[in-house]
Amino acid sequence: MLKRMRIALVALLVMVTSLSAAAAERVDSLPAVKAQSSGRSELLMQINSEPLMVAKVEQENPNRAYMVIRPVGLLSDTDLVEMVLYDGTLYSRTGIDTQWYIEATGLPEAMPIEDLPETPTGDVPVTHMGAMPIAGAPTDQYQIWLNSDAAGTSYLKFDLWVGVEANYLHQMQLGMYSNDPDFGALSLEVVQRSYDFDSSIKVYAPANAIEREVDYGLVGVSYATPEANLLLAPFTTNAARTWLADKR
Repeated sequence: MLKRMRIALVALLVMVTSLSAAAAERVDSLPAVKAQSSGRSELLMQINSEPLMVAKVEQENPNRAYMVIRPVGLLSDTDLVEMVLYDGTLYSRTGIDTQWYIEATGLPEAMPIEDLPETPTGDVPVTHMGAMPIAGAPTDQYQIWLNSDAAGTSYLKFDLWVGVEANYLHQMQLGMYSNDPDFGALSLEVVQRSYDFDSSIKVYAPANAIEREVDYGLVGVSYATPEANLLLAPFTTNAARTWLADKR
């Protein structure tokens, strides 16, 4: 009986290994991706596997979107941030404050949304990792490696999950690793999952928004770079700087 179990386990291991090897293959092109004009998405950012923030986005169209950013983990003492982009104006409020502020005006309109055709990969190494469901939706996973040095001291990696039934981009993941001379080994990971593609979503401009009295927005980032506020906010807090300093 024990011998039969061992044979079965070996056979199962061989089968799984064979399937995994067959699933991952180098490809010459990325598949076509259907563009979405509206939808919802969730985002996670973490550094050295420790979470920094989570975010949710609702988008009516490329020029109207609502985002809520919640710092977590080592930044859990930082205020929640809400942001609204509405026809070229960026609004924000933080924590439990009910007052909305105008962060920037006259932002350029987004480019018209178009489907992305099948794209040749050229010399960029792209691997089809195989089929993988995302939140129940069947997708194909593709992995792209960039700027990976021979010594393994740094890399930049993209993973894309493209829908099978409808070729929307269901999930994308950015991974970066660097052996920084000041902070040592650092890894940054950003994962975004999208859903409710081309659904009926409405975003409204805050009714009580007022101009700020200072020259800088949420976290000391200039109005000239309002988009950067979304991603840089967690990294400009004392908690983040202290945590990075401790890694030296």
